[in-house]
Amino acid sequence: MSKPERKGDVRYKYRDYLEWDGPKRWKLLEGLPYMLASPSPLHQQIVLQLGTELFSLMSERAQNAR
Repeated sequence: MSKPERKGDVRYKYRDYLEWDGPKRWKLLEGLPYMLASPSPLHQQIVLQLGTELFSLMSERAQNAR
C-alpha cells in the first residue's frame, strides 16, 4: 500500500501502518490515519528561543534560592 486513504468506515491496524511507503509521518487514532505535519523553521526557532529563556529563568531562580 503506498499511503493510507480515508474510505468510509475503513479502520486500519498497526500491521497496515507498517506496509505504508514513504516517511512514517502518520499516526493512527482509533484506526483512522492522520498525517503529521513537520514543524516549520520559524516554529523550531521559536521553540528554541523559548527553551533558552526558560532555562535562563530557572537557572537564575535556582541561584537566588541558595
